[in-house]
Amino acid sequence: WKQAPVVLEKLDGIAKRPKAELREELLALIGPTPATAGATIVDGPLASTPVGVEEFEYALHVAVMTRLESDDEARIEEVADLLDTVSGVVAELFERAAAPNMPPAETERCKAWWSMFMSVSEHVALLLPVKSLDRLVSDFERNLAQLRAAYLRLAHQRLAEFDAQREAEAKAAAEAEKAEKAEKAEKA
Repeated sequence: WKQAPVVLEKLDGIAKRPKAELREELLALIGPTPATAGATIVDGPLASTPVGVEEFEYALHVAVMTRLESDDEARIEEVADLLDTVSGVVAELFERAAAPNMPPAETERCKAWWSMFMSVSEHVALLLPVKSLDRLVSDFERNLAQLRAAYLRLAHQRLAEFDAQREAEAKAAAEAEKAEKAEKAEKA
């Protein structure tokens, strides 16, 4: 959990800066994509080591539980902000993975981040005081629509790539067959 404290520090700043800014900082910590390859992820000895989903989940759980265990209404309300921000992070990971010719590992990475987000969301839903559920539910409904759209773009891109690969294979097989028939015709 070497990088969990760095993530936790970012998450703890949820009340001090705009969610969009925090989302970008978290995305920078998560790691390189073709657009950010070579960028420094974390300053110091952990430079250019991306934060894994397990470390992120650990930090998110700590941030959420710290708030849920407090008696401060404002701190408890920050839980919805945290989930809203993390939802944006996960949606952006799906958007990045939906770019053409991304490696299959990016799709697998998205699955892990989706599972982490849903797991933490489930725990929050079980532990959040009832009076705070309305906001959580309305944010979650909006975020699920965004996540669904990002997922559909990823699925569409992967299916298009699969179809293109199959078409190329079929075309290569047809050309090979045609060349083979032409060669037999020449010999005859």
